[in-house]
Formats: sequence, structure tokens, C-alpha cells
Amino acid sequence: MGLQESIDEVYVACSQGSGSATFRGITKVFWPILDNSVSLIDLAGVFTVSVPDSATGLNITLFGEFFHGISRIKFPNHANYCESLIELIKTTKKISVVTDNPIFTKSVDREVTRVLLTFDFPLRRAFSNFAGESVKVGGGLSWEEVKKLSVGMEIEGLIAFAGAYNLIPAALSVQQCDQLGRTILSNYPVLAGTSSMQSSLLFPQFQLLLCFAAYEKYDAAFKQNQQATNSAVPAKPSSFARKVVAPETKAMSDILTDLLKSLGIDKLTATRDTMDQNQMKNSTLGSDADR
Repeated sequence: MGLQESIDEVYVACSQGSGSATFRGITKVFWPILDNSVSLIDLAGVFTVSVPDSATGLNITLFGEFFHGISRIKFPNHANYCESLIELIKTTKKISVVTDNPIFTKSVDREVTRVLLTFDFPLRRAFSNFAGESVKVGGGLSWEEVKKLSVGMEIEGLIAFAGAYNLIPAALSVQQCDQLGRTILSNYPVLAGTSSMQSSLLFPQFQLLLCFAAYEKYDAAFKQNQQATNSAVPAKPSSFARKVVAPETKAMSDILTDLLKSLGIDKLTATRDTMDQNQMKNSTLGSDADR
């Protein structure tokens, strides 16, 4: 089978006979090839560049452009990058991904990836701080080290992250956080993960887990609000109670934004950027002094 025929075969899997490969359909097929270097927002970025403004998906011709683009990102140093991706996708056919979960369906949305892009730098820094083997609070790896070593976040690191950002106990219990992490590892494995039971979350899995955690947090708040509203002696409804809508009808992008802001993830940007700039300046001054 030639290269174009192989790409067309991947298109058929992404479009599922609908005549258009949507971002959701592409994510279902390409999920296992993601890693720390190629995350959900990278997949969404190439898709956005490839799809016309007025369209919601890619036809067979535009899909070829998308495939070439994501191949270059995945294999920047390979001469035959498309062929390399074809072989990798064939390898991932043995990996089972749960795509019929309603939270996953809501999470693989272009608006959700825009939120992840908005918070990309602080999220990568937060992930790096808790990545590595048996890392406690303050692991302190750099993002470049995380990518180079293909380092993930173990369950212990995830719990440390959740505790440090008040996800535990404000929104989830330790047990819920542990279970969410294990669910992502089990249902949404990636080929680049560790071979021993997929024991650590890579960055795309961490991005997806945040969506699951945000949904759990919002769902709990909704149920609490419903109980208060339906109580035998209902209290005067608050403005919060009036605004809460069922999680099934609320945009995941809004649910995720609320979670990230409540964690204070956005506040990492200015502080860490200043630190990085100071470190770079000191390094430059040191080099000048040496000369």
C-alpha cells in the first residue's frame, strides 16, 4: 500500500464514514501517539490551521495537509516523517482507548483546547514540579527535562499536585483524586507511557485529567445546589444557586476555566516568567564575567 492510500485509510478511521474528519474523530484515533512533546493543543493547533474557517471538519484532501503537519511535529528529525507516523499509528491499534465516555467526548473539543492553550505555560510548569519517580511536593524538574526524559507524573505526584493547589480537599478527596488518576491511566493510555502498567501520567493525560476533575467538581456543586433547592424548608435561593445549570448542558470549556482559576494556576505565569528571566540574566552575566 502506498503512502497516500495509507493516509486515506487513517482518514476513514477519523471520519467514521461521515465524509468529514472532526477534531473529536481525529483525537480518538491520534490519542495514543500523544506524548509530552505532542499534546492535545498541538493536535488542535494543526487541525485549526488545516480546517477552513467555515468548516467543522477536514475532507480527504485537507486531511492530507493535517497529516503532514502533525507528522512533522511528531518526527521533526525524520526524513520520512509521514511514513514514520503511519507505522506508529499501526502500532497503536493494539491500544484500547475509551472514547464513549461522555466526559471524554466533552473534553476533546476545540474550545477546551483553547482554554488549555491559554493556561499552557503555567500548566507545564505545574506538571514539571510534580513529575518524576516518587516525587513529593517540589520535584522541581524543568519542562525541557520532562520532555527529554519522557517523564510522567505518578499517582503520588498527582496527589501532591492536587494538595498543593487546594484541589484536595476543596473539590476532591484523596481517594477521588487517586481514582481519577488511575482511570485516566487505564482508559486513556499513550504509547509513550511506561511499559509497566502505564504507571505515570504524561502531559496529554494530565490535560485530560484536569477536564475530568473539573467535571467532578462542577457536578458535586450542582448536586449540592439541587439538594438545597429541594430541601423541605428551602432557604432563600442565592445568586449562585440560580446560575448553576446541569453539567450535561454546561460547556466543558467554562467548567475547565472555572477549575483552573480556582486553583490559581494562572498566577504562576508572571512569577515564574520573572524567575526565568532573572536566571537567564544571571547566566548571561556569569558568562560575560568568565570572558
